Amino acid sequence: MYRVDFKNNSSEDFGLVTLDPGRRQRAQEQTNVYPVPCSDYEPTEHTGKYNPYERPMEFFIPDQERISLINAWLVGYGKLRTFKDPGGYFKASVISGLEYEEIVKVKDKMRVVFKINPGFFFLDSGDTPMPIGAPGTITNIGTHTAKPYMKITGSGNIDITINGRMFSLIGIVDYIELDSETEYAYRATANAGDKMEGDFPYFDAGDNLISWTGTVTNIQIIPRWREL
Repeated sequence: MYRVDFKNNSSEDFGLVTLDPGRRQRAQEQTNVYPVPCSDYEPTEHTGKYNPYERPMEFFIPDQERISLINAWLVGYGKLRTFKDPGGYFKASVISGLEYEEIVKVKDKMRVVFKINPGFFFLDSGDTPMPIGAPGTITNIGTHTAKPYMKITGSGNIDITINGRMFSLIGIVDYIELDSETEYAYRATANAGDKMEGDFPYFDAGDNLISWTGTVTNIQIIPRWREL
């Protein structure tokens, strides 16, 4: 039986048979077009930002008594895995009410729509923590920029540079945590946005040279490698 996993549960847990797991798509880039009067050419700005997209799926339900459990499972936001996309997962929300179609009196077909948001495929290897104790090179094995989580242990004022892009940390005591995906700087549960200056860090596809000045004991990175 082909599996679809969502929020740490599997379609197999509910006896579902996957009829159509949908298709992975290339997310559409957000662009700005500037028409020029009396010209065949329209200058286009490529923003490097990509839109979420919808992925419908269909399942066969042999046991109608499990429908309530299925309804409770297929809500909210979480990791979505399919047998057609090995080696990683999507971040997705269930955005439609579950649509059922009776096939025979004791069997149903179900359609559910997931919203892939952000519109990337995340590699499992990008969830493995990477401890960095000295300046060096980090290789992004994905095909797109990665927005990591970083826990920087150190003290005082620190400047960190990744491929020539620098951000600054001010008056650090023990450590600070940065989440580039949500653009949130914090320590434990307390907001520490006032301790950071500059843009949140990201890794280019390929090699990334990381260096710093100031007192840094260790940097713990969850890189979040991803692909379009």
